[in-house]
Amino acid sequence: MIYTQIYTTNKKITEKDIKEKKWPKDVIDAHKDFEVSITRNEIGKKENMLFNNLAQLVLDEHVRPNLRANTESYYITSYNTHILECFGGIPLNKIDSIDIQKFINNKSKHLKASTVHRIYAVLSSTFNKALDWKYIKENPCKNIALPKIENKNYSELLSAEEISTLMKAIENESEMYKVIFSIALYCGLRQGEILGLTIADIDLKNNYIDVNKQYVAHYKNSKVYHEITLPKTDNSIRKVYMPEDVANIIEQYINKLKVLNINPDKQFLFINSKTQRVYDHNAVYRRFKKMCKEIELNITFHDLRHLQATMMINSGVNIVVVAKRLGDTIETISDTYLHSIEKVEKESVNQLQEFINNNIRTN
Repeated sequence: MIYTQIYTTNKKITEKDIKEKKWPKDVIDAHKDFEVSITRNEIGKKENMLFNNLAQLVLDEHVRPNLRANTESYYITSYNTHILECFGGIPLNKIDSIDIQKFINNKSKHLKASTVHRIYAVLSSTFNKALDWKYIKENPCKNIALPKIENKNYSELLSAEEISTLMKAIENESEMYKVIFSIALYCGLRQGEILGLTIADIDLKNNYIDVNKQYVAHYKNSKVYHEITLPKTDNSIRKVYMPEDVANIIEQYINKLKVLNINPDKQFLFINSKTQRVYDHNAVYRRFKKMCKEIELNITFHDLRHLQATMMINSGVNIVVVAKRLGDTIETISDTYLHSIEKVEKESVNQLQEFINNNIRTN
Protein backbone atom coordinates (compact mmCIF):
# COMPACT_ATOMS: atom_id res chain seq x y z
CA MET A 1 0.00 0.00 0.00
CA ILE A 2 1.43 3.41 -1.03
CA TYR A 3 0.35 6.44 1.03
CA THR A 4 0.76 10.04 -0.07
CA GLN A 5 0.24 13.32 1.73
CA ILE A 6 0.42 16.94 0.60
CA TYR A 7 2.31 19.35 2.87
CA THR A 8 1.79 23.10 3.01
CA THR A 9 4.01 25.80 4.49
CA ASN A 10 3.94 29.57 4.85
CA LYS A 11 7.67 29.84 4.12
CA LYS A 12 8.86 30.76 0.61
CA ILE A 13 10.42 27.87 -1.33
CA THR A 14 12.59 28.49 -4.38
CA GLU A 15 13.04 26.18 -7.36
CA LYS A 16 16.58 25.54 -6.13
CA ASP A 17 15.22 24.40 -2.75
CA ILE A 18 12.87 22.01 -4.52
CA LYS A 19 15.64 20.66 -6.75
CA GLU A 20 17.97 20.12 -3.81
CA LYS A 21 15.06 18.96 -1.58
CA LYS A 22 15.75 21.60 1.04
CA TRP A 23 12.41 21.62 2.78
CA PRO A 24 11.34 23.95 5.61
CA LYS A 25 11.46 22.50 9.12
CA ASP A 26 7.65 22.38 9.51
CA VAL A 27 7.36 20.27 6.35
CA ILE A 28 10.13 17.92 7.51
CA ASP A 29 8.45 17.52 10.92
CA ALA A 30 5.08 16.84 9.30
CA HIS A 31 6.65 14.21 7.05
CA LYS A 32 8.27 12.49 10.04
CA ASP A 33 4.90 12.41 11.85
CA PHE A 34 3.35 10.93 8.70
CA GLU A 35 5.97 8.17 8.60
CA VAL A 36 5.37 7.37 12.27
CA SER A 37 1.61 7.16 11.65
CA ILE A 38 2.21 4.68 8.80
CA THR A 39 4.48 2.58 11.03
CA ARG A 40 1.80 2.52 13.76
CA ASN A 41 -0.80 1.49 11.17
CA GLU A 42 -2.81 4.65 11.93
CA ILE A 43 -3.07 5.85 8.33
CA GLY A 44 -6.20 4.52 6.71
CA LYS A 45 -7.62 3.56 10.10
CA LYS A 46 -10.06 6.45 10.31
CA GLU A 47 -11.31 6.02 6.76
CA ASN A 48 -11.88 2.28 7.28
CA MET A 49 -13.16 2.28 10.88
CA LEU A 50 -16.14 -0.02 11.35
CA PHE A 51 -19.32 1.47 12.75
CA ASN A 52 -19.34 -0.83 15.80
CA ASN A 53 -15.87 0.49 16.75
CA LEU A 54 -17.16 4.05 16.42
CA ALA A 55 -20.19 3.21 18.59
CA GLN A 56 -17.91 1.89 21.34
CA LEU A 57 -15.72 4.99 21.07
CA VAL A 58 -18.77 7.27 21.33
CA LEU A 59 -19.91 5.43 24.46
CA ASP A 60 -16.48 5.57 26.10
CA GLU A 61 -15.39 9.09 25.15
CA HIS A 62 -18.64 11.03 24.81
CA VAL A 63 -21.70 9.42 26.39
CA ARG A 64 -20.32 8.10 29.69
CA PRO A 65 -18.21 11.17 30.57
CA ASN A 66 -20.85 13.76 29.58
CA LEU A 67 -24.38 12.35 29.63
CA ARG A 68 -26.72 10.85 32.24
CA ALA A 69 -26.76 7.14 33.07
CA ASN A 70 -30.26 6.69 31.64
CA THR A 71 -29.11 8.33 28.39
CA GLU A 72 -26.21 5.88 28.27
CA SER A 73 -28.73 3.07 28.68
CA TYR A 74 -30.75 4.33 25.76
CA TYR A 75 -27.66 4.57 23.54
CA ILE A 76 -26.70 1.00 24.41
CA THR A 77 -30.24 -0.29 23.81
CA SER A 78 -30.50 1.56 20.48
CA TYR A 79 -27.12 0.21 19.34
CA ASN A 80 -27.69 -3.39 20.42
CA THR A 81 -31.35 -3.73 19.49
CA HIS A 82 -31.54 -1.76 16.25
CA ILE A 83 -28.43 -0.08 14.84
CA LEU A 84 -25.48 -2.49 15.06
CA GLU A 85 -27.29 -5.33 13.32
CA CYS A 86 -27.56 -3.10 10.27
CA PHE A 87 -24.37 -0.99 10.34
CA GLY A 88 -22.05 -2.66 12.87
CA GLY A 89 -19.65 -4.37 10.45
CA ILE A 90 -19.65 -1.65 7.77
CA PRO A 91 -16.79 0.88 7.38
CA LEU A 92 -17.87 4.48 8.00
CA ASN A 93 -16.91 5.59 4.49
CA LYS A 94 -19.26 2.97 3.03
CA ILE A 95 -22.41 4.25 4.80
CA ASP A 96 -24.36 6.74 2.68
CA SER A 97 -27.55 8.71 3.20
CA ILE A 98 -29.54 6.21 1.17
CA ASP A 99 -28.45 3.46 3.60
CA ILE A 100 -29.73 5.55 6.51
CA GLN A 101 -33.01 6.24 4.71
CA LYS A 102 -33.57 2.54 3.99
CA PHE A 103 -32.84 1.76 7.65
CA ILE A 104 -35.36 4.38 8.84
CA ASN A 105 -38.00 3.20 6.35
CA ASN A 106 -37.60 -0.40 7.51
CA LYS A 107 -37.84 0.53 11.21
CA SER A 108 -40.92 2.64 10.49
CA LYS A 109 -42.79 -0.47 9.34
CA HIS A 110 -42.55 -2.10 12.78
CA LEU A 111 -42.00 0.64 15.36
CA LYS A 112 -43.83 3.74 16.55
CA ALA A 113 -42.80 6.98 14.88
CA SER A 114 -41.57 8.40 18.20
CA THR A 115 -39.33 5.35 18.73
CA VAL A 116 -37.89 5.69 15.22
CA HIS A 117 -37.14 9.35 15.92
CA ARG A 118 -35.22 8.43 19.09
CA ILE A 119 -33.20 5.72 17.30
CA TYR A 120 -32.41 8.18 14.53
CA ALA A 121 -31.27 10.74 17.12
CA VAL A 122 -28.73 8.22 18.51
CA LEU A 123 -27.53 7.33 15.01
CA SER A 124 -27.18 10.96 13.93
CA SER A 125 -25.43 11.91 17.17
CA THR A 126 -22.97 9.05 16.66
CA PHE A 127 -22.08 10.26 13.17
CA ASN A 128 -21.82 13.84 14.46
CA LYS A 129 -19.10 12.73 16.87
CA ALA A 130 -17.32 10.97 13.98
CA LEU A 131 -17.52 14.29 12.14
CA ASP A 132 -16.15 16.20 15.15
CA TRP A 133 -13.29 13.71 15.45
CA LYS A 134 -12.59 13.99 11.69
CA TYR A 135 -13.31 10.34 11.00
CA ILE A 136 -15.76 11.34 8.26
CA LYS A 137 -16.23 14.47 6.17
CA GLU A 138 -20.03 14.55 6.22
CA ASN A 139 -22.83 13.15 8.37
CA PRO A 140 -24.86 10.70 6.22
CA CYS A 141 -27.90 11.34 8.45
CA LYS A 142 -28.55 14.70 6.80
CA ASN A 143 -31.80 15.23 4.86
CA ILE A 144 -33.41 11.98 6.02
CA ALA A 145 -37.21 11.75 5.85
CA LEU A 146 -38.56 10.61 9.22
CA PRO A 147 -42.05 9.25 9.97
CA LYS A 148 -44.49 11.88 11.16
CA ILE A 149 -45.37 11.85 14.83
CA GLU A 150 -49.07 12.46 15.27
CA ASN A 151 -49.75 14.79 18.19
CA LYS A 152 -52.02 13.14 20.71
CA ASN A 153 -55.13 15.14 21.42
CA TYR A 154 -54.80 15.27 25.19
CA SER A 155 -57.89 17.45 25.50
CA GLU A 156 -59.88 14.38 24.45
CA LEU A 157 -57.89 11.88 26.52
CA LEU A 158 -60.68 11.44 29.06
CA SER A 159 -64.18 12.82 29.34
CA ALA A 160 -65.23 14.82 32.39
CA GLU A 161 -67.10 11.76 33.65
CA GLU A 162 -64.02 9.54 33.20
CA ILE A 163 -61.80 12.04 35.01
CA SER A 164 -64.29 11.99 37.89
CA THR A 165 -64.13 8.17 37.90
CA LEU A 166 -60.32 8.33 37.95
CA MET A 167 -60.29 10.77 40.86
CA LYS A 168 -62.58 8.53 42.92
CA ALA A 169 -60.43 5.48 42.16
CA ILE A 170 -57.29 7.31 43.33
CA GLU A 171 -59.13 8.36 46.48
CA ASN A 172 -59.82 4.70 47.26
CA GLU A 173 -56.22 3.54 46.76
CA SER A 174 -53.94 2.49 49.64
CA GLU A 175 -52.28 5.50 51.26
CA MET A 176 -48.88 5.39 49.52
CA TYR A 177 -50.30 4.92 46.01
CA LYS A 178 -52.99 7.51 46.72
CA VAL A 179 -50.21 10.03 47.44
CA ILE A 180 -48.15 9.03 44.36
CA PHE A 181 -51.11 9.14 41.96
CA SER A 182 -52.40 12.41 43.45
CA ILE A 183 -49.03 14.15 43.03
CA ALA A 184 -48.93 13.02 39.40
CA LEU A 185 -52.49 14.11 38.59
CA TYR A 186 -52.76 17.32 40.59
CA CYS A 187 -49.15 18.54 40.48
CA GLY A 188 -47.92 17.16 37.14
CA LEU A 189 -44.66 15.61 38.39
CA ARG A 190 -42.96 12.90 36.34
CA GLN A 191 -42.75 9.42 37.86
CA GLY A 192 -39.00 9.66 38.48
CA GLU A 193 -39.45 13.05 40.15
CA ILE A 194 -42.11 11.63 42.46
CA LEU A 195 -40.08 8.57 43.46
CA GLY A 196 -37.06 10.76 44.18
CA LEU A 197 -38.91 12.93 46.72
CA THR A 198 -37.72 13.13 50.32
CA ILE A 199 -39.48 14.60 53.35
CA ALA A 200 -37.23 17.66 53.06
CA ASP A 201 -38.63 18.34 49.57
CA ILE A 202 -42.14 18.90 50.93
CA ASP A 203 -42.68 22.42 52.28
CA LEU A 204 -45.99 22.18 54.14
CA LYS A 205 -45.67 25.69 55.52
CA ASN A 206 -45.60 27.28 52.07
CA ASN A 207 -47.52 24.47 50.36
CA TYR A 208 -45.08 23.48 47.62
CA ILE A 209 -42.96 20.56 46.43
CA ASP A 210 -39.30 21.30 45.74
CA VAL A 211 -38.43 19.27 42.62
CA ASN A 212 -34.63 19.01 42.54
CA LYS A 213 -33.81 15.39 41.63
CA GLN A 214 -35.25 12.22 40.13
CA TYR A 215 -35.04 8.47 40.68
CA VAL A 216 -34.03 6.75 37.43
CA ALA A 217 -33.54 3.20 36.23
CA HIS A 218 -30.89 2.30 33.66
CA TYR A 219 -29.34 -0.83 32.21
CA LYS A 220 -25.68 -1.81 32.41
CA ASN A 221 -24.25 -5.21 31.55
CA SER A 222 -27.81 -6.57 31.20
CA LYS A 223 -28.67 -5.51 34.77
CA VAL A 224 -31.03 -2.80 36.01
CA TYR A 225 -29.53 -0.12 38.23
CA HIS A 226 -31.34 2.66 40.07
CA GLU A 227 -29.91 5.98 41.16
CA ILE A 228 -30.81 9.51 42.16
CA THR A 229 -29.82 12.07 39.51
CA LEU A 230 -30.56 15.66 38.62
CA PRO A 231 -33.94 16.23 36.93
CA LYS A 232 -34.45 15.77 33.21
CA THR A 233 -33.67 19.39 32.24
CA ASP A 234 -32.76 22.69 33.90
CA ASN A 235 -36.43 23.71 33.58
CA SER A 236 -37.37 20.63 35.59
CA ILE A 237 -35.80 22.09 38.75
CA ARG A 238 -38.79 23.97 40.14
CA LYS A 239 -41.24 24.59 42.97
CA VAL A 240 -44.68 23.10 42.38
CA TYR A 241 -47.47 24.44 44.55
CA MET A 242 -49.93 21.85 45.87
CA PRO A 243 -53.72 21.97 46.04
CA GLU A 244 -54.83 21.95 49.69
CA ASP A 245 -56.23 18.41 49.52
CA VAL A 246 -52.94 17.06 48.15
CA ALA A 247 -50.95 18.87 50.84
CA ASN A 248 -53.21 17.36 53.51
CA ILE A 249 -52.82 13.74 52.38
CA ILE A 250 -49.03 14.20 52.01
CA GLU A 251 -48.83 15.64 55.54
CA GLN A 252 -50.77 12.69 56.95
CA TYR A 253 -48.54 10.27 55.06
CA ILE A 254 -45.33 11.95 56.29
CA ASN A 255 -46.55 11.93 59.89
CA LYS A 256 -47.05 8.15 59.69
CA LEU A 257 -43.55 7.71 58.22
CA LYS A 258 -42.08 9.62 61.15
CA VAL A 259 -44.04 7.56 63.66
CA LEU A 260 -42.89 4.32 62.03
CA ASN A 261 -39.34 5.72 61.73
CA ILE A 262 -39.07 4.36 58.18
CA ASN A 263 -35.69 4.95 56.54
CA PRO A 264 -34.61 7.65 59.03
CA ASP A 265 -31.29 8.37 57.27
CA LYS A 266 -32.55 9.43 53.86
CA GLN A 267 -36.26 9.80 54.55
CA PHE A 268 -37.38 9.13 50.99
CA LEU A 269 -41.15 9.30 50.82
CA PHE A 270 -41.78 6.04 48.99
CA ILE A 271 -39.81 3.19 50.54
CA ASN A 272 -40.50 -0.51 50.14
CA SER A 273 -40.70 -1.74 53.74
CA LYS A 274 -39.37 -5.19 52.77
CA THR A 275 -36.31 -4.10 50.76
CA GLN A 276 -35.82 -0.68 52.42
CA ARG A 277 -35.28 0.74 48.95
CA VAL A 278 -37.16 3.36 46.95
CA TYR A 279 -40.14 1.81 45.21
CA ASP A 280 -39.40 0.53 41.73
CA HIS A 281 -40.93 2.21 38.66
CA ASN A 282 -42.42 -1.13 37.60
CA ALA A 283 -44.24 -1.55 40.92
CA VAL A 284 -45.95 1.83 40.45
CA TYR A 285 -46.68 1.01 36.81
CA ARG A 286 -48.31 -2.34 37.70
CA ARG A 287 -50.42 -0.84 40.49
CA PHE A 288 -51.67 1.99 38.27
CA LYS A 289 -52.44 -0.40 35.41
CA LYS A 290 -54.39 -2.65 37.79
CA MET A 291 -56.43 0.31 39.07
CA CYS A 292 -57.22 1.51 35.52
CA LYS A 293 -58.27 -1.98 34.47
CA GLU A 294 -60.74 -2.11 37.34
CA ILE A 295 -62.37 1.19 36.31
CA GLU A 296 -62.04 0.40 32.56
CA LEU A 297 -59.81 3.34 31.60
CA ASN A 298 -57.08 2.96 28.99
CA ILE A 299 -54.41 5.45 30.09
CA THR A 300 -50.80 5.31 31.26
CA PHE A 301 -49.28 6.69 34.45
CA HIS A 302 -47.56 9.42 32.40
CA ASP A 303 -50.99 10.48 31.11
CA LEU A 304 -51.73 11.82 34.60
CA ARG A 305 -49.17 14.53 33.92
CA HIS A 306 -50.92 15.36 30.65
CA LEU A 307 -54.29 15.45 32.35
CA GLN A 308 -52.90 17.97 34.86
CA ALA A 309 -51.77 20.18 31.96
CA THR A 310 -55.05 19.99 30.05
CA MET A 311 -57.14 20.64 33.17
CA MET A 312 -55.08 23.77 33.87
CA ILE A 313 -55.23 24.99 30.28
CA ASN A 314 -58.98 24.33 30.03
CA SER A 315 -59.40 26.27 33.27
CA GLY A 316 -57.82 29.28 31.54
CA VAL A 317 -54.43 29.11 33.30
CA ASN A 318 -51.69 31.04 31.48
CA ILE A 319 -49.49 28.80 29.29
CA VAL A 320 -46.36 30.26 30.92
CA VAL A 321 -47.61 29.08 34.32
CA VAL A 322 -48.42 25.62 32.94
CA ALA A 323 -44.93 25.31 31.41
CA LYS A 324 -43.25 26.36 34.65
CA ARG A 325 -45.37 23.99 36.72
CA LEU A 326 -44.59 20.99 34.52
CA GLY A 327 -40.92 21.88 34.08
CA ASP A 328 -41.28 22.18 30.31
CA THR A 329 -40.65 24.96 27.81
CA ILE A 330 -43.47 27.13 26.50
CA GLU A 331 -42.80 25.70 23.02
CA THR A 332 -43.22 22.12 24.27
CA ILE A 333 -46.49 22.94 26.03
CA SER A 334 -47.77 24.80 22.98
CA ASP A 335 -46.93 21.93 20.60
CA THR A 336 -48.17 19.16 22.89
CA TYR A 337 -51.45 20.71 24.01
CA LEU A 338 -52.35 22.59 20.83
CA HIS A 339 -55.99 21.45 20.83
CA SER A 340 -56.61 22.54 24.41
CA ILE A 341 -54.96 25.91 23.82
CA GLU A 342 -57.02 26.50 20.67
CA LYS A 343 -60.19 25.64 22.58
CA VAL A 344 -59.39 28.17 25.32
CA GLU A 345 -58.41 30.76 22.70
CA LYS A 346 -61.78 30.37 20.95
CA GLU A 347 -63.59 30.74 24.26
CA SER A 348 -61.55 33.83 25.10
CA VAL A 349 -62.60 35.43 21.79
CA ASN A 350 -66.24 34.78 22.67
CA GLN A 351 -65.64 36.39 26.08
CA LEU A 352 -64.02 39.38 24.37
CA GLN A 353 -67.01 39.73 22.05
CA GLU A 354 -69.36 39.54 25.03
CA PHE A 355 -67.31 42.26 26.77
CA ILE A 356 -67.56 44.45 23.66
CA ASN A 357 -71.30 43.91 23.46
CA ASN A 358 -71.83 44.75 27.14
CA ASN A 359 -69.47 47.67 27.50
CA ILE A 360 -69.11 49.38 24.17
CA ARG A 361 -72.22 48.87 22.05
CA THR A 362 -74.48 49.63 25.00
CA ASN A 363 -72.90 53.07 25.46
